[in-house]
Amino acid sequence: MKKRIFLRSGFLNMYQWIYNNYHIVKLEWNSPYTWILTLLVVDFSYYWFHRLAHETSILWSAHQVHHSSEDYNFSTATRQSILQVYSGWAFYTPMALFVPISIYMVHEQLNLLYQFWIHTEYIRSLGPLEHILNTPSHHRVHHGRNPYCIDKNYGGSLIIWDKLFGTFQAEKEEVIFGLVSPINTFEPFTVQVCYWKHLWENWRQGRSLLNVLLRGPGWVPGQDPNECHIPEVEHPARKYTTEVSNLCSIYVLLHFTAVTYFFLTILSVNHLMPQESVLAVLVFIIYSLSCFGNIFDQRSYATYMEILRCGSALCISQLANFQLLSEFYNEMIVKMIPWFYGISALLWILSLVFGGSKQQLKHQKTA
Repeated sequence: MKKRIFLRSGFLNMYQWIYNNYHIVKLEWNSPYTWILTLLVVDFSYYWFHRLAHETSILWSAHQVHHSSEDYNFSTATRQSILQVYSGWAFYTPMALFVPISIYMVHEQLNLLYQFWIHTEYIRSLGPLEHILNTPSHHRVHHGRNPYCIDKNYGGSLIIWDKLFGTFQAEKEEVIFGLVSPINTFEPFTVQVCYWKHLWENWRQGRSLLNVLLRGPGWVPGQDPNECHIPEVEHPARKYTTEVSNLCSIYVLLHFTAVTYFFLTILSVNHLMPQESVLAVLVFIIYSLSCFGNIFDQRSYATYMEILRCGSALCISQLANFQLLSEFYNEMIVKMIPWFYGISALLWILSLVFGGSKQQLKHQKTA
């Protein structure tokens, strides 16, 4: 979190320094022409970042996280890579030659907010606006793995760049969402790093490192990139799923709610807490997310991971100073923590002892 803040502030300071020392023209911040120009340039810059994030493997390794969902809704918009923050800023830096930083920041955030709402299947068409704006229909195509959808519709808030540069595609047949090669897991860290593993394996096979990093995701040595084979999709599509009981789903929902509470509290009071405590809570949150993914994947070791997680939370709550915890968390919740995690650990131990976990957590994947 702090690294992300540091990178963001570092980029903005660099942007401000470039503008102060090298800006070519001075645009008035309160001029409507400045705001219209900035709207266009921000979206133009985003178009090229987004396009290269699909057409070069080093950037796709991060961006593929966003496309890995086989559903298409608002949660898909928040499904982001932890690494994308390291690359996007470079595409906006040239704007510092003429756009004041205050106007740039406003338009960058507005562009990002606009992109959130277009992740929906409920809005079919916006009529004449479809010719200018990036709409839910256009963005559904972008997220599709149908052959006609691949590498199309890169715009952020406007679709005009795709029409200018030949990457526009209107929605036709039913769009099937997700990756051409599905990851088939709910475990978040596998989703984050799986493509880096793929690049590593390609490099170990003796392929040029520059080609591995800079060629497109479908690149094969000796093959014309335009002849990359995209498999046809099945109708109806079969999404990755596992047979998890309603009780297990409720359990994960309750624990995810608890983890979310811890995270939101850390966001608001981390500057008051000892750094060791902040780090411990963050490690617990990250480990919890991995546990939830493995439970839904029905991995054979998910039971042991969850016993360790609940047991650790129980021990920490007993060893920690109650008064200290109450300074940062609601007192009633602090009192409930030992019971909540203690009972949870006991349930998993009982399921392990009586053999139920062997059947419930047997790894099953749909064909």
